[in-house]
Amino acid sequence: MKKQNNLESQCSSIFLKDAKQVTAQYGKTFYFASFFMGQRHTQRSYKLYQLCRFLDDIADTKGDSSEEIDKFNTLIKANSHNNQVSFCEDFSLPSFPLEHLIEGFLFDQNTPLIEDVDGLIRYCYQVAGTVGVMMCHALDTVEEEALPHAIDLGIAMQMTNIARDVFEDAKMGRIYIPTQWLGEKTQHCLYRNQPHIGIRHAQIKLLELAERYYKSGLAGLHYLPLRSRFAILIAAQCYRAIGKEVISTTRPEQRAYVPIAKKMIITSQCTLNFIKSGCGQLWREKHDLRLHDALGVFFSPRIRTSF
Repeated sequence: MKKQNNLESQCSSIFLKDAKQVTAQYGKTFYFASFFMGQRHTQRSYKLYQLCRFLDDIADTKGDSSEEIDKFNTLIKANSHNNQVSFCEDFSLPSFPLEHLIEGFLFDQNTPLIEDVDGLIRYCYQVAGTVGVMMCHALDTVEEEALPHAIDLGIAMQMTNIARDVFEDAKMGRIYIPTQWLGEKTQHCLYRNQPHIGIRHAQIKLLELAERYYKSGLAGLHYLPLRSRFAILIAAQCYRAIGKEVISTTRPEQRAYVPIAKKMIITSQCTLNFIKSGCGQLWREKHDLRLHDALGVFFSPRIRTSF
């Protein structure tokens, strides 16, 4: 049998677990949406989620895991050819989003404290906007115009994650909400896992910012294959609903989630809106470059060419 020369074949420690099982256990919103996606794209997406989850778990491990992440980064560079990484048997990824993703996870190792909105947007790009780029390739969507929208959808979802997990992250010494939005007393309450009106105000502000990126992300759905387009719409709207749960909960220290019954309602709403929009065609909108003002350090001319 011919030896596979791809990242999957050289990372047996990652791919010992079933990718579908990993996604079902940890990525419940995406797993739910994946049932509306074609089989090939579903399997690719599960494998991509599995890889990202593996790296995320390393970053969340107590102690310094930077050496493990560095080893994986070295492996990626060793498997790169013409700025592409052969990820598994039937598709490749551009190397730059993987490298940026790993940089984001290395940042997590240093007890992150984000000072301003630009820092927040850069972090959200590194750990989630990059996944949007890789998802485009997994879904056979490589038009350059699609990628800024995919990045924005990833950023929006990560902002939702941050708003949802603010107390959980603080327990690990991590504050991703910009400290310019938090007073000293609010930060103190956050570290002590105590609800405070300042925390709620910051969560609302964060979710309002996320809305700008959700709208931009949805404006690029028409670039995706039809079934994948609908599945990503459902995933995005379910994630948006998490933000609403964060705001409406009376127990902010508990992790907000969207129950399956509500996901079914959201799916019905998505179906109607998808049909009314001409399967997403009416949502077309030129990308607002201002959304990426903070990302100039990542998007050099070389990077734009590799899109």
